[in-house]
Amino acid sequence: MAKPDRGSEPGPGDTLVLDTDGVTEAANEDGEEFGPGRFAAALLKHGELPAPRLLKCILDEVEAFRRGEPLDDITLVIARCLP
Repeated sequence: MAKPDRGSEPGPGDTLVLDTDGVTEAANEDGEEFGPGRFAAALLKHGELPAPRLLKCILDEVEAFRRGEPLDDITLVIARCLP
């Protein structure tokens, strides 16, 4: 009997990132959104950092982008599989 496909299982060093639309929809004074492209670029740029520092760097980039514009709620969860 064939085993069901369970997809990929996370391995040591793998990172799981969960976010709400408050991250990608954070807008600057021109109404431009942070967007999935900037979010992905920030994850790639800082991806090797420990999870707590990665979280801070992403939130700092969102804050710098929006430059004090009103903010929707943001939820960002970063989990890394330990060796």
